[in-house]
Amino acid sequence: LFSATTMSSANRFMHPFYCLNVALMGSYYPVRSMVDMSKLEMSDMMSFGLTREQQLFACAVIFYLVKLPHFTNWDARLANLFLYFKFVTTVISFMINIKMFIGYLIIFLLFAIFIKQPEYRGEHNCILFEDTQSFMDKVCNSKSNKRWVIYCYASWADNCISFSSIFAQLSLQFGNKYLKFGKIDIGKYAGIANKYNISIKPSTKQ
Repeated sequence: LFSATTMSSANRFMHPFYCLNVALMGSYYPVRSMVDMSKLEMSDMMSFGLTREQQLFACAVIFYLVKLPHFTNWDARLANLFLYFKFVTTVISFMINIKMFIGYLIIFLLFAIFIKQPEYRGEHNCILFEDTQSFMDKVCNSKSNKRWVIYCYASWADNCISFSSIFAQLSLQFGNKYLKFGKIDIGKYAGIANKYNISIKPSTKQ
């Protein structure tokens, strides 16, 4: 069982989340050679001579490239690349072979449950608040002249995991004795989320 274990710097890209997803992508062509792909081999002038399979992958690549400027680091770029691949593979397998479709669904479900994207925990200059009391004492009720930048995250959210390395870099660049950086898991301490009207729904756009 691999959880969102903290990994240091670039070493996190050797985590099973990345290695196994790359292996999964590489396994597609051997798998497709074992099934009848004739349903997706049709092409015409309107599709620029591309087969249905090639069209699906081309659309995914185009969507990915459009979204790429919004991915702020390699964590997000790779995670979304894997996600787009899984989506296209699911659609293709549904169209050609029910056994292939069910097999991929099971694999993707196992990946989602047991192989989480690793969280960045390299060099940083921020405080991780482990309970609400210490957060309230140091940030909310403190009478010092310090100012805080607080990262409210949820450990189960992929976007939060991807952003953690950026927040660490910001803390190193701008953190000082007057400006402090801190982070608290509002997925675990929902009272903080409620106090500051922070949504912890998976579909939130906050």
